[in-house]
Amino acid sequence: MMNRLDGVETKLGAIYEESLEMKSDIREIRSIIDSLIDPVRIGWDLRENIREIERRVTEIEQKLVN
Repeated sequence: MMNRLDGVETKLGAIYEESLEMKSDIREIRSIIDSLIDPVRIGWDLRENIREIERRVTEIEQKLVN
């Protein structure tokens, strides 16, 4: 997912106005991903969290396509 976010950020380089909102979303998603590292190590079931991250990253990617 981090690689996908990196790709999205690269595409945003040419789109300034929309990129401010999307960059904020990307920062929030990165923070959420980072917050999952310790719970994963503990063995918590985070599938629902990961599905939500997947949905949000896909949403940003779709905005870039349109």
